[in-house]
Amino acid sequence: MDFWGYLDHIRVCVVDKLSPALTRESSNEASPGGTPRESDHGATSVADRVSREEVRRENEHLATELDVVQREYKKLKQIVDQLGREYEDSKEFDPVRRYKRLKGMIKRTVLHLHLDPDQKGSTQRVVGIMQGCKEYAQQMESQKRRGERIAKLEKEDIVAENRRMQEQIKESRRKCSIIRDLIIQMEQGYHNSKRYVMIQRYQLIKNMIKTVIHDKLI
Repeated sequence: MDFWGYLDHIRVCVVDKLSPALTRESSNEASPGGTPRESDHGATSVADRVSREEVRRENEHLATELDVVQREYKKLKQIVDQLGREYEDSKEFDPVRRYKRLKGMIKRTVLHLHLDPDQKGSTQRVVGIMQGCKEYAQQMESQKRRGERIAKLEKEDIVAENRRMQEQIKESRRKCSIIRDLIIQMEQGYHNSKRYVMIQRYQLIKNMIKTVIHDKLI
């Protein structure tokens, strides 16, 4: 090998050794802190975890709120249903006795709306406490099952469920508001009807009750 051939051989060896280092350096300069794929993937994973945790917490909050408002609606609907049953039963009586029963029905309905459960008699309070404990145990079990189910869902599925619960909460609150307004209007109408004679008042009271029990929005 002549002198120039020896120099060419040394140059090739040097280029081969330096090429990987130069490639790594260029890659690091283009993407500080690591390759773009690894860095971006890490940031995306953290963002996904944070976002999923947020929607999961929102899901828990909405589920609790939905449970509360649905139980409230159930109790209000029971008041209306009881009024409807008593109204149908009152049809068996003559007008005089039915008139008295209708007045009593309105008074009890209004009382059920305004009465605080803690203000009831001791026996009723005990029953209420026992019922509350039962409902709490059921709620805890329901939350456990819901948590297990949510853990298996994708973030998009949880978001969709949150939207559905928001609509259910809105609808239940709307129905609760309607029932309260109907009963309060019936209460006001009952007091206003006292200025009329029995025959007129009897018809007014019947119409008040029918307005409540036949409302299609509840």
